[in-house]
Amino acid sequence: LNHAELNNGKLQPPATAGGSDLDTAGGTDWAAMPFLAALKRIHVTDLKHGLDGYGREIFIEEVQFDGKPTLWYQFDKKGILYRKVRDSLGISIKRMETPWIAASVNDLRD
Repeated sequence: LNHAELNNGKLQPPATAGGSDLDTAGGTDWAAMPFLAALKRIHVTDLKHGLDGYGREIFIEEVQFDGKPTLWYQFDKKGILYRKVRDSLGISIKRMETPWIAASVNDLRD
């Protein structure tokens, strides 16, 4: 192992030893990223609950400035899950194969 080739000859300890895990080239703080964050999944029923215009339960992932949902999930009467997205052209609907979605800190209900 040629240590001079590692880190362009600038050996630095990891953050746990007083160094830094900050990627200075990209500016990404890898140490701040939760372990396996990209693989974490939540069930849509763990999202914030709400009601649509017809009084049916929806599970809200994102809202726009006026409080209207822009991304939400809804089960139909047969229990089939749909993902609905509001944009400038209207609402697009996609049938979901699974109720598990990627989690983010903002997704969880209060």
